[in-house]
Amino acid sequence: MNAGQTFLIADVAIGLGCASVAVIVIARFRRRVAVRTTAMLAPNRQVLVAMAAGEDEDGQAKAAWCAVPLRVWARLRASVIAFLPKARGAPAENLGDLLRGRGRGGGRACAARNRPGGPCPGPVSATTIRLRPC
Repeated sequence: MNAGQTFLIADVAIGLGCASVAVIVIARFRRRVAVRTTAMLAPNRQVLVAMAAGEDEDGQAKAAWCAVPLRVWARLRASVIAFLPKARGAPAENLGDLLRGRGRGGGRACAARNRPGGPCPGPVSATTIRLRPC
């Protein structure tokens, strides 16, 4: 074996070592993100389930979701979207309104929608929200 082959084997070994470290770092990062997201969702899970089940007659659950800070909402948005296929009828419309209100306009549109005469463009169906790009 000559020096060129030895350097080639050493380069491949170093490359595989670096790739292994990168995979481990990415896996740990994803795990941390998942744990943080679960921890952020925990206090809001009952509210989300009540909203998706149609038990939000007084609007308190929607108001609670509108009060969630935007930084937290960015992480929890995917959880709300995951509930859309499970909800039917008015609960799906409420989740759609919540998603539209907390969309690109932030919490301002959601807060304004809770006032009479707020800027509500009309009901949003679950299929409309799913097809809307992020």
